[in-house]
Amino acid sequence: MKENFNYKDVPWDYLHCLNAQCPRSADCLRFQVTLHTDQDRSSFSIVNPAYVAAREECPFFHLDRLTHFALGMRRLFDKVPHAKALKIRNILYHHFERSMYYRIRNKVRLITPKEQAFIRQVFLNEGIQEEPVFDEYVDQYDW
Repeated sequence: MKENFNYKDVPWDYLHCLNAQCPRSADCLRFQVTLHTDQDRSSFSIVNPAYVAAREECPFFHLDRLTHFALGMRRLFDKVPHAKALKIRNILYHHFERSMYYRIRNKVRLITPKEQAFIRQVFLNEGIQEEPVFDEYVDQYDW
């Protein structure tokens, strides 16, 4: 769990786990979040222990690891030739669709590592060897 963890960042509907005997509890975000609950939260949803006990592996295991998100694409095309930038922008626009494209571009929504890889591949497919440069990077939990 990151040092400056704030329980208020946990989404309201995020499943918690109470199974301290689980061999993976030390690495499970669901269990670690439960350890950090605060008195302001009157209730939360939990994983059904009977459901998990009936299986070899917990289908709800969520590794306690930060994800490296990108934020914003306003400067993405600064070092790309204009014609290539227009083509790449058009591909991204159609891939993400209009409203999502602008939410991502304007820092309203984070860009997942998978989406960053897609954007990187579009650049490569268009002959741009330079890494795409996003406005910012943020390390946080992928709830």
